[in-house]
Amino acid sequence: MNLLSMVKDSTKPYTRLESKFYDHFIAPSVAGFYSHFEQALGLMEGMDESLVLDVGCGGGQLLEYIAKRRPKVRAVGVDLSPDQIRRAKKRLEPYGSRMSAITASALDLPMPDNEFDLVLSIGSIKHWPDRLKGLEQCVRVLKPGSRLIVVEADRGCRHEDVAYLADKTPLPFFAKPLFRVFYLLKVAGPSLDMEEMRGLAKKLPIKKARVTRVPGLPGLMLDAVKK
Repeated sequence: MNLLSMVKDSTKPYTRLESKFYDHFIAPSVAGFYSHFEQALGLMEGMDESLVLDVGCGGGQLLEYIAKRRPKVRAVGVDLSPDQIRRAKKRLEPYGSRMSAITASALDLPMPDNEFDLVLSIGSIKHWPDRLKGLEQCVRVLKPGSRLIVVEADRGCRHEDVAYLADKTPLPFFAKPLFRVFYLLKVAGPSLDMEEMRGLAKKLPIKKARVTRVPGLPGLMLDAVKK
């Protein structure tokens, strides 16, 4: 399996083989972050026609998570990789038209202003060539007063948190030390630390912005409201 492009240039869309690798080995560990979106999703419980955007949706795992837990919420996923979007569409077929996925760039979201009740992104911002522009796009499509939640690998993460994540990854035990090295060098390494995330947040038209470390996991979370 050729994963060189994932290592050499993280801004390129995943190929078919890379998408398959992500689906089977990375996505199950990333799912450990999903519970941190529950509060925002809970705010929409009982709200018919609430609309959620998942930026950098990959194979649609988070969209499926939302679909199962919030049967009245509609959601759209965008990803730069056509192969990831094919996987997402297949995964979301049981949920009909309320769950969809399209190929698009986070830097040029093909949605109108003030469209969504919630914008989520998990593990995607490190792949954006212009991180501020991508975040500006996320805020642009949000309705005023609505939530933006971005989760990403923490460059300043603790080794024990990476080890915990590795234990949740469906790899053979002998491969888990390699996963820890890969995560530190190629996932957290090109990502952000808390000060960088806070610096980006200050440049956005948002309020109530909080940047925190995800408890027990090697990640950061930006939680804010559009002005």
